Amino acid sequence: MIESTTIFSLSTGAGMAGIAVIRVSGPKAFQSINLLCAKDVEERYASLRKIKNSISGEVLDEGLVLKFQAPLTFTGEDIVEFHIHGGQATISAVLDALGQIDDFRQAEAGEFTRRAFSNGRLDLVEIEGLGDLLHAQTQAQRKQALAQAQGASSLVFEKWRRDIISILAYFEASIDFVEEEDVDERAVTHQTEKMIHLRNEMAGHLNDSARGTGIRDGVKVVLVGEPNVGKSSILNYLADREVAIVSEIPGTTRDAIEVQLELNGIPVIFTDTAGLRQQTDDLIEKEGIKKTRQKSLEADIVLWVIESGQYFNKLDVVTEGDVIKVINKIDNVDQSLDEIGPALKISVKTGHGLDTLLRELSDRVSHLFGGNEPALITRQRQKEALSHCIGYIDRAIEMDSQSLELLSEQIRLAAIELGRLVGRVDVEDLLDVIFNDFCVGK
Repeated sequence: MIESTTIFSLSTGAGMAGIAVIRVSGPKAFQSINLLCAKDVEERYASLRKIKNSISGEVLDEGLVLKFQAPLTFTGEDIVEFHIHGGQATISAVLDALGQIDDFRQAEAGEFTRRAFSNGRLDLVEIEGLGDLLHAQTQAQRKQALAQAQGASSLVFEKWRRDIISILAYFEASIDFVEEEDVDERAVTHQTEKMIHLRNEMAGHLNDSARGTGIRDGVKVVLVGEPNVGKSSILNYLADREVAIVSEIPGTTRDAIEVQLELNGIPVIFTDTAGLRQQTDDLIEKEGIKKTRQKSLEADIVLWVIESGQYFNKLDVVTEGDVIKVINKIDNVDQSLDEIGPALKISVKTGHGLDTLLRELSDRVSHLFGGNEPALITRQRQKEALSHCIGYIDRAIEMDSQSLELLSEQIRLAAIELGRLVGRVDVEDLLDVIFNDFCVGK
């Protein structure tokens, strides 16, 4: 894909800095060197040049200039980089000078990466990994995003796609001979075995998708329990600051309060919720209880808190996540701690058991969302495409060799879903959404 305009933008962060990098990409990118520097530079070597306004001749700065020739560049186009001093006035002056060149314009958010996709330099999964890398806040997020941005997931997806196309080619070639004795039933059986193996491999990674999305979006830990059992105090302890109001008055917490922390390099979102009770006349509290149930349903881990002297009766919420039982305020009881029941026993007031609680949370998060290798699936879009692909393969496996046309159609649809996964087909409606989170200059 050939773009007619040349784009430019500041690619480093805004604000005063020692160095700022301005990137130029497009068919006339090299022209910017001739106009602003009056002297060309050697490809892929940093050259010191005075940078001038091409119209007024005023020297704007002195910095390093590099050029990279298409197609072996990030965007697949000719690229120029101006490494200048990071003052705002200097940056503005160079950007203004570039804007005066015919067919040059400021880049939109994510436009450099979008051109890389259009020119086949990156596929959709690699771009999503790059976007996640730009937003990574923990080491686990960085490792997962970097692996995806460097194509680790794409290699697997492309292998699956080649395998599916190979199976499809066999069945389509056999359609014309389905009534002939030459069609070997054993060969058909062998292709079916290949489909089963491929399907099971995909399903294994699909089942692991919760780990990928958990690391990318944050593991959701929700504190639930009746009013005044100490949920807000536990949240304040975990956050190491006062983020929730602590009061003896029941029903103080009306809305969900969220705090993001990091446990063993994994982002964890702790949510304090309204206390659960059957009867309340407060409409706001009722809405808070409704939100508690919704948050619990979405939770990866539920921290079910009761007060000493109470019992773990049926949890008044529905959750698909793990449940950790916690008994708080054990400083209020005289009985032996062993008699209270099988749960973590803590006292936020005295500090008893809080280290154990934090260690249990860390171990549970690491067990559920850790791993030696980054997850293959990290987004809902990827999960849906792979799930649809498996569904088509399942339908193909259920068919016999007398329905080769229908069988081949299911395999073809499976191949299309993998094509959508990496961005080979039907992705235009996704691009604006994906690039919306990219910063200008990337």
